[in-house]
Amino acid sequence: MSMRNRLIVGLDYGTTFTGVAYCESSGTGRNGEQVEIIHDWPSQYTQIGMKEKVPSEITYQSEGLLDTQQRGEAAKIFRELSRSRQTERKEPVEIVADYLAQVKTHLIKNLDKKYGKTL
Repeated sequence: MSMRNRLIVGLDYGTTFTGVAYCESSGTGRNGEQVEIIHDWPSQYTQIGMKEKVPSEITYQSEGLLDTQQRGEAAKIFRELSRSRQTERKEPVEIVADYLAQVKTHLIKNLDKKYGKTL
């Protein structure tokens, strides 16, 4: 991508599901012709359409550490936060930040596949 090109990312973050899409914008005025939707979410629970969304969930290990393999007991964001043993030590904003950091990491992996490390 040249310096005049831009990458536009859209995030649909909801309390139940999250989706991410992106497209290129260039100086030619032909913006967003090919919107790419991320479909390869690392979750066994992606069941909407063609896996274009992933549950807005994050998993913590029993020690309260982020479980990047998502093997522990799921902690649904914004639901029963006060009752969850794994989230008692974290504020809701911290849980959302952890979740969105994982979404960003997955987005970057997808962008690297499409564009290489040139971004």
